[in-house]
Amino acid sequence: MLSAQRQSDAPLVAVVGGGLAGMTAALALADRGLKVALLEAHRRLGGRIAPIDDALVGEPIDFCPHVAMGCCTNLAHLLRRIGAADRWQRFDKLHFFGPQGKRYKFAASRWLPAPLHLLPALLRQGYLSLADRLAIARALWRLAGTDADSQPVGIDSHPVGIDFHRLRIGSQPVGIDSEHLPLEADFVPPADAEQQPTIARWLVAQRQSPEAILRFWAVVLHSALSERLDSIDLHAARKVFVDGFLAARQAWQVYTPASSLWQGVCQPLAEALQQRNVDIRCGDRVKRIEGAGHRATAVVRADGSSLPAQFVILAVAWHQAAELLAEPLRAAVPQLDWWAEMRGCPIAAVHLWFDRPITSLPSAVLTSQCGWWVFNKGRRELAGWCGSPQREARP
Repeated sequence: MLSAQRQSDAPLVAVVGGGLAGMTAALALADRGLKVALLEAHRRLGGRIAPIDDALVGEPIDFCPHVAMGCCTNLAHLLRRIGAADRWQRFDKLHFFGPQGKRYKFAASRWLPAPLHLLPALLRQGYLSLADRLAIARALWRLAGTDADSQPVGIDSHPVGIDFHRLRIGSQPVGIDSEHLPLEADFVPPADAEQQPTIARWLVAQRQSPEAILRFWAVVLHSALSERLDSIDLHAARKVFVDGFLAARQAWQVYTPASSLWQGVCQPLAEALQQRNVDIRCGDRVKRIEGAGHRATAVVRADGSSLPAQFVILAVAWHQAAELLAEPLRAAVPQLDWWAEMRGCPIAAVHLWFDRPITSLPSAVLTSQCGWWVFNKGRRELAGWCGSPQREARP
């Protein structure tokens, strides 16, 4: 670790935004001997993966469960750096539930190498017809061989046969339905958006059945990208399947925090920043970043005070970036206006507590519901009623 004297002589870098991106940037800068100030508007670090405090629960809970995969090598490296790798648990077996409630194991073959290691697992998914399973295998093989830099052969610009606007699982739309889109009214997509290859069009070209799309492709891609199939770029979908399932034998394995995201990554990362003398300023809202030309010079805080900085890293949500930059800096980054028009895809989570165990499985993948994943967090009593005889047990 670098000495305090060496850090005091280094230029100051202000990192605006204390989410995972900002915290990781601050860690990398501090490790390279730079003096870092990390400014976060909220009272706690973590951003979108910060927990919420619930008096009824009696402990912080995650907004939404997040998972990592074996292909997330940068995250794995970060967890090792901050000593948090042992705070995550690995699942080398998944449990898929078909429409009739029957469970199907999904695990890699012990003897087949990548990219064939998951072929037996796919063929075991009996909630799909044998024809669909074979068709999915063929499509995956072709997807892996698709040139990521060019539109593949076989995409019809006007596919017929499947209406992605109407496909649903339960009440969950798979395609685009304007009544359900979380879209700003004035959003204008890129001029060539209709020409971009999507996974929906590609699947139709590969003659995937509606059942295969609903029970397999949508389940994986909704979970990974939080988007509907006719809005997912083909190359983004390809990355999910190639990097996440086909490239290496352990790339597909799922990792979750043993307790919470806060204890699994935020807390140890914050402690690592403190050990490196990073100036952490929670509750310090930034009003504006000033500069001249292509160079930032200061961060103006909500109270009007200014923090001089030789460099600034802006690690806030994309739609907030433009409004934080003073006009000279905005002019230097014209694409910010387009970034502000990009829409987000929210992830919804429902936390349930029961008065008895409902499953011994650590997790489950549901192929016929509007919620894809169920995670069992084990026995966690609610401070407000569990164990209290005068309160009626409820979920």
